[in-house]
Amino acid sequence: MGRKPKFKDYPNVRELKRGKLVFRHPLLGQRSLPGEIGSEEFAAAYEELRLLVANPAATKIVVKKPTFADAFIEVQKSEDWAMYTTDTKAGHQRHAKVFLEARVSPDTMATFGEVEIDTAAEEILPLLRSQVASHSSPYKAKRVAIVIRKLYAAAVERKWCLRNLANDISQRQLPQPKGHTPWPPEYVERFENFHMLGSAARTAFALARFVGSRRGDVALISWNQLRPYRLIDDGTDEVRVVTVIEFWTSKDENNGGNEFVTVVVRPELQEVLDALDRTKGGPSLRRATASRSPRRA
Repeated sequence: MGRKPKFKDYPNVRELKRGKLVFRHPLLGQRSLPGEIGSEEFAAAYEELRLLVANPAATKIVVKKPTFADAFIEVQKSEDWAMYTTDTKAGHQRHAKVFLEARVSPDTMATFGEVEIDTAAEEILPLLRSQVASHSSPYKAKRVAIVIRKLYAAAVERKWCLRNLANDISQRQLPQPKGHTPWPPEYVERFENFHMLGSAARTAFALARFVGSRRGDVALISWNQLRPYRLIDDGTDEVRVVTVIEFWTSKDENNGGNEFVTVVVRPELQEVLDALDRTKGGPSLRRATASRSPRRA
């Protein structure tokens, strides 16, 4: 920004481009000045700043206290955040936005992002509980509560506050899962009659049905995860060789909470796998010969 020389009668006053007047001093930084040179409002503002410079002890340095928005910036700088998947980061950002942009109360325009994170517990806790309870979806309420807990954890680590107040917020109880109703045998038969062996639909259905894991795990099953396995039949004590699928689950893999799974390949699944081309390797679903089979008579 261009500067003009100092005004003789007004030390520390500078005129920026477009005529903006500012007061600059090492103790105060840069302060905007109202009006024009010689006006009453300019003179009053200039005299106030001049007195502050003349008496530094009277200068009150205002330090901005960290807010919930500042805490979320720290969350995104953490090592845990760097280990999250893209989808996990997007989910935390989405729910953090919901919380940070929410109004503190109906009678104010202030948002939680502007609230100082070291606000006393007796003041902020009722507001936080009300915010979590305001979400009709228990799943969304739970995710917002998790975000609040992460914000306080980052603030405690930076010594912005003494303890994690989110621990005093009651967790919303999620409804009991209803589970998935399995297809009746006649539905399964109709599906298999429609989709021929080797098609992507038939392969995906068989893997999901007989592996029983999350869809992300099923979609990534590769041929190198299938191997022969020797087991002893409990009834006859005979040694049998079966094919098994072994893989690590993807859920919680970044924090070491994933599990190693071994699934015995049943004859119905083996029939589907035998119809696929193994020579190209890679995930078995990508080796399916067709996405849809012609309708059978």
